[in-house]
Amino acid sequence: MKYNLSVNLINNTGAQKVVKIYLAARGAAYYAGAVQWSGEGITYRVPNLTAGADTPGDKQPAVEVTTVTLAAGANITRTITVSTAGAASTPALIDFQTI
Repeated sequence: MKYNLSVNLINNTGAQKVVKIYLAARGAAYYAGAVQWSGEGITYRVPNLTAGADTPGDKQPAVEVTTVTLAAGANITRTITVSTAGAASTPALIDFQTI
């Protein structure tokens, strides 16, 4: 099954910004499958991502989907498409980090 998420990235500042987008498994089950960022049009295999942390404070494993550089005042809309492999769960976290 495929899932699509429309993403609108807006840079309303006067400076260039870089946004990194990550995909992670949810807390109860692992994720495996594929992800596509419409800005590139390439589908990437996602390795098994373990859900939950073994010890408090550990971060859940994730993969970087893409890095987007936005010029000052830029506004783009793209789609993230994910599909699961076999009995794997769908990802619960798509993380956006401005660096």
